[in-house]
Amino acid sequence: MDLGIMRSSDLIKKERLDYGGFGEVFLCYHITLGHVVQKRVYTGPPRKEQRSSLLEEGSLMSRLKHERVVKLLGVILEDGDYSLVMELIPKGNLLAMLQKVSVPVSIKGRIILEILEGMVYLTDNHVIHKDLKPENVLVDERFHIKIADLGLATCQTWSRLTREESRRQSRGGKKSCVVAAGTLCYMAPEHLESINTRSTEKSDVYSFAIVVWVILTRQEPYENALSQDHICQCVRKGDRPDEGLIPNDSPEQIISLMKKCWGHDPQKRPRFKESYDNFLPFYKQDLEKHVERDLKALNDSYEGPPELLEKLKTLSTEPGVTTTGLEAPSFPQRSGDSPTPLRSSDLGPVEASLEDLSLMTSGSFQVDAVPDQSSTPLDLEQKLDQEFNYHKCGSYIPEPQPNLPSAHSANPLLQAAPPSNWLPDVPQQVSSVQSWSKPNPYPQESGFRPDYDTQISVPPSHCTPYQQSKPLERLQSWPSDLSATGFSPQTETEDHGVTDEHLELIRKNIGAKWKACARKLGLTEVEIDAIEHDYARDGLAEKVHQMLERWKMKEGLQGCTVGKLCRSLEQYVKADVLIDLLHKSQDFTSLSNASAMSLF
Repeated sequence: MDLGIMRSSDLIKKERLDYGGFGEVFLCYHITLGHVVQKRVYTGPPRKEQRSSLLEEGSLMSRLKHERVVKLLGVILEDGDYSLVMELIPKGNLLAMLQKVSVPVSIKGRIILEILEGMVYLTDNHVIHKDLKPENVLVDERFHIKIADLGLATCQTWSRLTREESRRQSRGGKKSCVVAAGTLCYMAPEHLESINTRSTEKSDVYSFAIVVWVILTRQEPYENALSQDHICQCVRKGDRPDEGLIPNDSPEQIISLMKKCWGHDPQKRPRFKESYDNFLPFYKQDLEKHVERDLKALNDSYEGPPELLEKLKTLSTEPGVTTTGLEAPSFPQRSGDSPTPLRSSDLGPVEASLEDLSLMTSGSFQVDAVPDQSSTPLDLEQKLDQEFNYHKCGSYIPEPQPNLPSAHSANPLLQAAPPSNWLPDVPQQVSSVQSWSKPNPYPQESGFRPDYDTQISVPPSHCTPYQQSKPLERLQSWPSDLSATGFSPQTETEDHGVTDEHLELIRKNIGAKWKACARKLGLTEVEIDAIEHDYARDGLAEKVHQMLERWKMKEGLQGCTVGKLCRSLEQYVKADVLIDLLHKSQDFTSLSNASAMSLF
């Protein structure tokens, strides 16, 4: 199976998580996959020359498929956003669980066995983890484990980007040494003695032994150490985590396994396969019989890290976002002519929604082709009439077109006559077709509303003169000086999402006014100063790029709209640039409408 190349716009909701290694980690909602985790590895200038290497290494990572290894779902390779998209493991990492609740011995034994199982698989596939620790062992909803973050330790190009991003963040004062200190506790002594020592399976075996100690004691190792140098010196001399902290009820077999694996001589440490084969019979005979009983108690006492649960709840309660990804959102009733707006958080692609209809409950989604039992024949006829009118004339409720001044015609625009079969008293019905037909509805108020849409689904004989006018003629009827009239893009592009094409146009036209633009976009003085400082050597173009990327991150996908961008920049760019912005949005809208109509 080929590696999935994703777009950052596919992640329609984001919440930053507090745990993770290098790089920012976000809980996201993907338009088709549901909840996923984005690990943003690099946010610097484009690295197009490394694209093939990143894809190749990502493809290798995606082929590691085992129930004890976190799945790589895809990669994002965009300017300012090089990310790995992983499956979400809902109960967070192992350390968070151990610090929160008391884990029964039988479950501890199963966790140890499953870590061994995962490491045997990775070793058989010639993968050395290099960063095995409790934070990189994740717990699923049934308290099975999955090993994470192996990609960054395995793939050279992604690893280089990670180190470069870490340096960039350090220069900006955004990183601490907590990650490095935490990893040091799990590092084998041979690596502390020489930086030239190559990592091997036995390096991971030592790290596994320290993880076992943490599982038994529910504490972090070397809590009394004065510094990182103190840890290095003591471990090199033979010190290990305090065995006196291990509870008395811990099985001797687990303690013996731990001590063998943290031996000073790498050659004397057992391989993962050997440890797994020796530990499995003990687990089967002494621990497995208690697992089901202990799981019930553990499940009642631990749901997951509170911050992760809260952010999952936030994403799940957003309009159009469901926990399972299979239930369709209920659409609010809308008045007027505008169809239901298309938001990427409402539904997945058309193909996905059609395939998933059989999995949806009738209570959560009304499929138009199959009327509800309570619907009367008259209701069905009225709904079909509305759909016919929409696809015939591009409107559910014909309304007068706006009186726009035209440079080519002095005749007033004619008002479209309502279809003869329109029933004004029928309540607005929600259609599964609606939200795929027009990405962005008009606001219901009257006012200046230029429209580039050629209404491709409307025959000329059914269109008003306004609809038949050419886009160029309508464009020429715009005021020549938008700032003089007070720019207000009350169009169907008002809520259109900003694309890379829009941002590229802005990058080329802001110039030295970028700081003033940044303030209008809502960036703080601290953020502006950070961009100025971090990218002083990269030039003006890079500062503008980073400013726009920072705005995108602050606003999120739904906040980055063409209307907001135009209003913020109207005093700093020429009027024709703003018109070009809206024109690009209209071109996109026309393509979207054409694509939607082709489905029927």
